[in-house]
Amino acid sequence: MAITKTLIPGGGGDYVLMSTAEANDQQVLSEPYILECYAGEISDVVIWNGWEVDETNFVTVTAAGPDDLNGGDRNSGFWMAGNVGFEGVISNDLAYSEFIGLGLENLATSFGNGFKNEAALVNIRDCYIITRSDNTPCLSNIQAEFTATNCIADKGNSAFAVGAGVIISCLAKNSAVGFSTGASATFINCVSRSTTGFDVAGGTAYNNASDDATAPGTSPVTGVSDADFVDYAGGDFHPSEGGLLATSGADESGRFTTDMAGATRTVPWTIGPLILGSAFADSDAFDVIIAGGGETYTGSGTAALT
Repeated sequence: MAITKTLIPGGGGDYVLMSTAEANDQQVLSEPYILECYAGEISDVVIWNGWEVDETNFVTVTAAGPDDLNGGDRNSGFWMAGNVGFEGVISNDLAYSEFIGLGLENLATSFGNGFKNEAALVNIRDCYIITRSDNTPCLSNIQAEFTATNCIADKGNSAFAVGAGVIISCLAKNSAVGFSTGASATFINCVSRSTTGFDVAGGTAYNNASDDATAPGTSPVTGVSDADFVDYAGGDFHPSEGGLLATSGADESGRFTTDMAGATRTVPWTIGPLILGSAFADSDAFDVIIAGGGETYTGSGTAALT
C-alpha cells in the first residue's frame, strides 16, 4: 500500500501547490508516499525536508501521466515555476526520494537553481529543468548516491553541476558549461550543446557527446550539431536517423529501459534523453494512392504513427 495524494493546478485534487503538500503531509512514513502532479502550471517553490523515510517508506513526486516535456512545451505536462533565492524551485533534503516527469523553472536572474539536491539516495528522471540565472547551475547536487536520468537542463553557468553521482542520458543546453564536476561523478550517454560541453575532473565517463572536443571518457562523440536532432531549433530533441547520436550510446538497460517520453529503448542505444525520432509528426498529413484491378483510389488524412 501507499499514501497517494494529487496535485491538480486548476483545483479538484488534494492540493494546488507542492509546498502545501510537503508541509501538510510531512510525517514519519510507515508506507510509501506518492504525490501525483497533473498537467498544468503552478507558481511555487518548495524544500522537501523533515520527513522520516527509509528504503521501503520513501517519497515519490511524479507527473500523473505520460505527458511529454520534450521541448519545454508549457502546454504539455506539469510545470512549476518560482523566483528563488539561494535554493531551488525544488530543493531536496530527503533521502530515499525520487522526482519524475516534472518541468521546473527558476525565474530568478541572479540566484537559485531549478533543482537542488543535498540528500543521498535520490533519483531524478524524465525532468525538464530551466534556470534564468547566468550565475548558478540549473541542477545542483553534492551527494554521491544520486542519479539523474533522461533529463534536460537549460541555461545556467552550468546545466548539471554535480560534485558526485551518476548522470545518464541527459541533455545540457544553452549553458556556459554543460556538465561540470569538481570531484568525482559518472557521465554516461550525455550530450552537451553548451559553450563548453564538459568540465570534468576525475570520475567515470563513456559514450558522451558534445559540440566541441570536451566529451569525456571512452567512445566520445564530438562535432554535434542541430542536424543530429529531428528539429533542435523547434524543440524536438529526438536524435535524427543517421546522425551522430543515433546509435552511439552504451546499452544501460540494466539500469533503466525507457526514454524521457516513456518510449522503450532498444539496442543500439541513442545518446541523450530520447530514442531515435521520426522526421514525421503524428499529426502530419499523408496521401494514399491505391491502384489495382483497373481502379485507382486516392485519399488523405492524418494518423498516429506506431
